[in-house]
Amino acid sequence: RQHHVLKLAILSINWSPSLIDAALLHPLKQEHLLDDDASDVPIWSNSIDPEGIVKLDVPGALAKKNRIMKLQEQNAHVIYVGDSSTDLAALLAADVGILIGGSKSTLFVTEKWGIPLMMLKDYVPVNRRSSKSIIWTTNSWQEIRDFLDKNNLRCS
Repeated sequence: RQHHVLKLAILSINWSPSLIDAALLHPLKQEHLLDDDASDVPIWSNSIDPEGIVKLDVPGALAKKNRIMKLQEQNAHVIYVGDSSTDLAALLAADVGILIGGSKSTLFVTEKWGIPLMMLKDYVPVNRRSSKSIIWTTNSWQEIRDFLDKNNLRCS
């Protein structure tokens, strides 16, 4: 079975690069879901310098959306996983937007604005640029892993 390889990149407002590495990248490598030599995973996040000053490289929701759009301009296929209302713009801009965890405020906003939500386990490909955006929902990282497997996608 041929896998389509996706380039993994991390975009976060709240997580620092060291937390991303410890909580996400290291476990992915241990599970052999990410190559051990994948040290070039781009991380776009805010950071704290040695003096304790926060550097806002990703200052908010629009910065996330803009990063997604820049990647798409480079012909990247973007799967974005978010968990809050600050992720909505990026979820809608991504080729596949996945809401994990069912944030009440996010669900309220999607209902208010008529944004369709569908369960990730029922995923069918849609042309994001010509149809109304759908946000796919899940409560588990395992379901995201199953989605990647089902669609022959692998991260590097």
